[in-house]
Amino acid sequence: MSKLLTSNQVAEMLGLSNQTMRTSRTTGRLWDKKAPDYLKMGRTVRYELETVEAWIEQFKQEGTQ
Repeated sequence: MSKLLTSNQVAEMLGLSNQTMRTSRTTGRLWDKKAPDYLKMGRTVRYELETVEAWIEQFKQEGTQ
């Protein structure tokens, strides 16, 4: 398993607010893409670093097409 990140850490990585991350979990969308998958452990939300990195990678691939 890769490193687990908090919602705040992912928001900071992406330059977003934590509220935007909460909204993406509700809508399933972020920047017109499927939002990164997350883990819900009780009331705690965590994102796997590998999942977030893969989600970011799709934007890099779009830019080369």
